[in-house]
Amino acid sequence: MDLQESWQEEKRVLLRDLRRRAKILRQRLKRADEQLTTCNSWSELHHEGLLLQSHLYLVRKGMSQVAVTDWEDDNKERIIILDPLVEPHKEVEKRFKISKKLQKGIPYQERLIQQASEEIERNELLIQSLEKAEEQQVFEGVAKQINLPKPRTEEAKVLFKQLPYREFTSEAGVKIWVGKSAKDNDRLTFQYANGSDWWLHASGVPGSHVVIHTKDEPDAETLKDAVQLALHYSKAKGEGDVCITQCKHVTHYGKGHAGRVYISNQRTIYSKADSERLNRLRKG
Repeated sequence: MDLQESWQEEKRVLLRDLRRRAKILRQRLKRADEQLTTCNSWSELHHEGLLLQSHLYLVRKGMSQVAVTDWEDDNKERIIILDPLVEPHKEVEKRFKISKKLQKGIPYQERLIQQASEEIERNELLIQSLEKAEEQQVFEGVAKQINLPKPRTEEAKVLFKQLPYREFTSEAGVKIWVGKSAKDNDRLTFQYANGSDWWLHASGVPGSHVVIHTKDEPDAETLKDAVQLALHYSKAKGEGDVCITQCKHVTHYGKGHAGRVYISNQRTIYSKADSERLNRLRKG
């Protein structure tokens, strides 16, 4: 390979890496946008805490939901989903704690969005400059401005490729992901899933996070498939309520609590085990 071919090959490699980085940066910006949307919902969660606090006399441990009067919505009835395993006063504390955390997270997410936007712009300028570089000297001048992350070690690449979820496919062709463990649940929900994906979990019992990998409202059969998987990969013993929301409404419970999360804007579906549906999902 002569000198001309050598720097042209380097140019092709750099362009490839910059385009890969552009994709990563766009994903980072998208996640930050989604997290900011979640953080901006702090006031709604705070209001829910106030509603629970004022109707605490109606709540008993073991209840999965309670109907309250919402003074901010013309005193209409509002259903608030509860964790049957949590004491009533803890439900109130939980919402105040999360809403405070979300409010504090707003400036952090705004900084991430600004940083990602600036990096995207800089990366795009570098790509344009490289594409226009027709001489080696010009290429070398642009290349000096590029500082790409070092590639992972082979061992790290292997670990990174080990997926934290089992994958199933509904009859409609929609991917459904099921977390393999508590730590994998966190990776699935907060690293692999998109904010617009749909998230399910058996209510009130330990179990896998289940993600319907689609930004659209899932069709009825896909939803039934996901509900069955949420029940099967849990301690629900064949029947129970399953919570459903979007991933953007799911937040970390806190350090040292792998797999535990707070959820909002959810609804619940009661279901019983359907062995025929599960067998079809397993066979793919």
